[in-house]
Amino acid sequence: MVVANAGNRQIGLVVEEVLGKDEIVIKNLGEYLRRVKLFPGTTIAPDGSLILLIDLNRMVASEANERRAIQASASAARVFAPGSTAVARGTIPTDAIDRVEQERVIVIADDSISVRKFVGRMLEKNGYRIKLAADGLEAAELVAQHGCHLVITDLEMPRMTGYELMAQLRQSPSTRRIPVMVVTSRAGAKHRDRALKEGAAAFLTKPVQEDQLLAAVEQLIGTEAARPSVPVG
Repeated sequence: MVVANAGNRQIGLVVEEVLGKDEIVIKNLGEYLRRVKLFPGTTIAPDGSLILLIDLNRMVASEANERRAIQASASAARVFAPGSTAVARGTIPTDAIDRVEQERVIVIADDSISVRKFVGRMLEKNGYRIKLAADGLEAAELVAQHGCHLVITDLEMPRMTGYELMAQLRQSPSTRRIPVMVVTSRAGAKHRDRALKEGAAAFLTKPVQEDQLLAAVEQLIGTEAARPSVPVG
C-alpha cells in the first residue's frame, strides 16, 4: 500500500511493488492529446522508453463514475501527484521519503581528486549539485544514503571499480534506473563494450571537454527544474 498526500486528502494506492522514487522532467503530450486530462504528460526512462504519468489530484477530485471509467487506462501508467509525498508502508521507511530538491544531483566517482573536482566544477557552474566520491564504494554509499539523478564514474578505481559500481546499482530496485555515465582514459573498444554491457548510458573518454560533458548530461537527465516525485508501483 502506498499512502499519498494529494491536496488536502490522504489516499491509499494498492500496488504490486514499489520500485523506488524518481525525479522527472514532464514532457507535453502534444496537440493531439491535449484533451486527455488524466495524463498531464510523459517522461522518458533511462532506457529510452516513454512513461505516461497519472495526475493523482485529478483522480481524487473526479466523481465516482468518472473514476471508474479511467481506472483501466491508469493501470499501466505511473502516478504523478503534484506537491505530494508518498510512503509505501512496510516497504520504505518514512524518513527515507523526502521532498525532492530543485537541483539535479550528480555523484562523481574518480580516484583522481583533480579529475573529480574539475568535472564537478564544470557541472556546478551549470546549475547541477555535485557529490564527490574517491571510488566506487564511496559512490555507492552516497547513492544509497542520499539518492541522485546521475552517476558519473571512472572505470579503474580502488576498493570498487566503475564496472562493479554499475553492477551493484543494477541489483537494487531503488537504484537500477539511475543512469550512469562513464568518463575514463580507457578508450579501447573492449572497455566501452564492457561498460555498455554493465549498463552505462553514456561513455566519454578523458580529457573530456565541457561542451561534450554537458551535452551528454543534458541528454540523460535534462536541465529543467525537477518536478516533485513519488515512489511508484
